[in-house]
Amino acid sequence: MSRSLVALRSLTKRRISTGVGVGGVSKSSPQLRVAEMFTSVQGEGPNTGRPSVFVRLGLCNLECSWCDTKFTWLFSDEQLKRVRNAVPRSQLDKVGNKVYSKTDEMRRYSVEELLEQILNISSGDKIVRSIVITGGEPLLHKKALLDLCPQLIDKGYKIEVETNGTLSPDGMPEQVHYNVSAKLANSYQPESKRINIPVLKEFAQKRSVLKFVVAEDSDVLEVKALAEKAGFASERVFLMPEGTTAADISSRGRWVVDRCLALGFNYSHRVHTSLWGDLRGV
Repeated sequence: MSRSLVALRSLTKRRISTGVGVGGVSKSSPQLRVAEMFTSVQGEGPNTGRPSVFVRLGLCNLECSWCDTKFTWLFSDEQLKRVRNAVPRSQLDKVGNKVYSKTDEMRRYSVEELLEQILNISSGDKIVRSIVITGGEPLLHKKALLDLCPQLIDKGYKIEVETNGTLSPDGMPEQVHYNVSAKLANSYQPESKRINIPVLKEFAQKRSVLKFVVAEDSDVLEVKALAEKAGFASERVFLMPEGTTAADISSRGRWVVDRCLALGFNYSHRVHTSLWGDLRGV
């Protein structure tokens, strides 16, 4: 476990021991459910390689079968059953059988507590001025983000939000950059649930890109059609190779590069997967 993640959980224990409750604030104050926080480099998209503090928020409004952060939302047998029932039997091994504990995986933080933690992690021997807010689906926490993000911007931080593109960014600071990963048919979610064209058109008017993991030509064609409907020019679209190991990423990456050249899309590597596989907190 990274030092940053240890510090985050240590802070939680101190808050609980004071007797003021999880988060240390009243229930009426905006709070965020934090799954993990750590420093690394941005591994995907237009800012690949940028040193960043990653803040992974819990909860999601989708239940994608191949999600690699199920620990942020898969908290019941009922959810697991829905996910497994949605995929072909041949892919059940990829889905797994694990149900996570919400109390073990997430902690509640007030905006003030999370801001303090970010400032501590990003200073000292690791001077970082970029924040990547990911999930789960971060915009489920928009009420708290409307308070947190302006404070970070005022302190000179650049902010990226990783989102599935189904929830409106209305009201968020204009300086925020969005990496929008709308979910494709291969997520085995109903199209009516995973695609919100009016909201995607909102994102197209913001500082944003579309970013997709693709495995076959049907994925690429789906991306092309979606980008056109949402109003994203090809130079704002990033394709990444599917895979869970460096070898997978490398071999499929050559195919993705060919598709990018043919359609005018951008190629993005997946640095975290190439360097650390599915290890958390890096």
